[in-house]
Amino acid sequence: WKTWRNFLLMLAGLDRLLTESPVFRELKDRLHLKQADENISIPEPSKAFLIGVLWRQLNVPILVVSPKPEEARRLYDTLQTYGSINEPIYHFSEADTLPFERLTRDTTTVHQRLQALAALTGIHKKQRPALVIASAPSLALKTIEGKLLSRECHTIRKGDHVSMERLVSQWKAIGYSMERAAEVPGTMSRRGGILDIFASGEPLPVRLEFWGEVVDSIRTYDPGTQRSLSTVEQVQIIPALEILPNKVDFNQVENKIRNLDFNKTSSDMVKRIEEEISLLTNGHEIEELGFYGGFFNGNSIVDLLPKEGLLVL
Repeated sequence: WKTWRNFLLMLAGLDRLLTESPVFRELKDRLHLKQADENISIPEPSKAFLIGVLWRQLNVPILVVSPKPEEARRLYDTLQTYGSINEPIYHFSEADTLPFERLTRDTTTVHQRLQALAALTGIHKKQRPALVIASAPSLALKTIEGKLLSRECHTIRKGDHVSMERLVSQWKAIGYSMERAAEVPGTMSRRGGILDIFASGEPLPVRLEFWGEVVDSIRTYDPGTQRSLSTVEQVQIIPALEILPNKVDFNQVENKIRNLDFNKTSSDMVKRIEEEISLLTNGHEIEELGFYGGFFNGNSIVDLLPKEGLLVL
């Protein structure tokens, strides 16, 4: 503990020296004014420290893009070490499947990406703007549209007037699956007047108890024992899937399909694609959703960076 305390004191001293330097102040002022792109050379060992200080001083969302996945992970880990536990620093990880690859995507990766995307758009109003670390390959896979993501993120508060049926329908539409018990992120369960949900990006699931159509209480609980832990006033819900087929304009999807060349594709495969697209647009689920990501998503995480944000390459 003494060593860690000395390390933090050293960082605080370096932070003060950097922020008081004329060169840093000039850089900060230019970035605030956004007069032009800035090209500066930063030694690799000090890169994370400078980015962290700039982020805290500018107080704007920042997206940092590293060339390689391992560099992005290393930068993220270093920034986590320099910052405090609850600081909104996120890693936008690479997808574990390729577009048009018939494999099921890892849910942990999906939720991690969604958490970073949601934070970058500013859904957490009471916390500092997000700092997101991504790699060039993570940008390659198209993601959900920013307006759609913001529209589907919502907060449930104690005392809200809402029916359980409406919430279940709403959560199902954004990727949550109904299970016997909500034990992992992206799941929900219902028992009488109790509705459980393990929201994507949250450390613990919550239990909503209803009195008629009023949210009477919200409590976190242990997903292993199902025992309640503590009372909370609200819970933030973000989508559990990066691809939301029934929320996308089907005309755009049809245009993309129409432009595909199926000349060398078997009739059985064409029929299968048409059937699965129809199922998805009508709110049904299929196992290999990632195969159709290119039809429904057309944005990069860069597109979700707010206009006041800073892009670091």
